[in-house]
Amino acid sequence: AVAESGCYVLSFGLENINPDALRSVGKSWCDPNDYYRIIKTVNDAGIEVASEMIVGMDTDTPSSLEETARFAENSNIVAPKFYCLTPIPGTQLNKQMSEESGRIASSDVLEYKPSKSVLNTPNMSADEITREYWKLYKRLYSVKNILKRTLFNKRMLKHPARTLFFLGVNLVYRSQIKRGVAPNIF
Repeated sequence: AVAESGCYVLSFGLENINPDALRSVGKSWCDPNDYYRIIKTVNDAGIEVASEMIVGMDTDTPSSLEETARFAENSNIVAPKFYCLTPIPGTQLNKQMSEESGRIASSDVLEYKPSKSVLNTPNMSADEITREYWKLYKRLYSVKNILKRTLFNKRMLKHPARTLFFLGVNLVYRSQIKRGVAPNIF
């Protein structure tokens, strides 16, 4: 019914593929083991899936972010996007992190952006998280991965014009990533 109404893309805030990370942000009802099935069901209905995920949660490690990259490569998400967890002043996260010594790496709110971590976690420093963030994006927006999720995907046969649109979106995102700019919807 949603596809028949004209919807051709949904953006899912998946947040993370680690159940412990999801519990830590009050999303214990999410089941990352079911993400593949949900995405396939939506794709099979004729709707593309874009996604948003958080980098820099306390459970994140270089290894878990590698798993996140593999998930994004294998899940048929047409436009995966990522954001560094940011303790915006006035939020509960900021209050909690301010109470823990050394957690907030910078109090300069001008540095608080989706592409730069300002949080130190138990497993990584803010600088390491930022490096992993860009590594993740560069991998997922390589020419090979862009072509795999657009032109060399069954979606090209089902919806060629839409697929070409998303190829363009992916190429714009790639250009932004290469310039060190977090991808934005245009």
